[in-house]
Amino acid sequence: MIYRQEVYGEWRQKMKLKDKVAIITGGTLGIGEAIANEFAKEGANLIILGRNSERGNTISDNLTTTY
Repeated sequence: MIYRQEVYGEWRQKMKLKDKVAIITGGTLGIGEAIANEFAKEGANLIILGRNSERGNTISDNLTTTY
């Protein structure tokens, strides 16, 4: 079930994944990175797996400061 509220004329979804944990494989590049971003936006706690640990740390830091 998706709940929505109107804010300043725009529809914004509430944080559907708040207090949930998501494990994202391939999360350091492409689609996996985009999924990690969307899940973080929805309030999920993330475990990101990928082949490039340096890039994973950068993505993790960016998501932590953004959301």
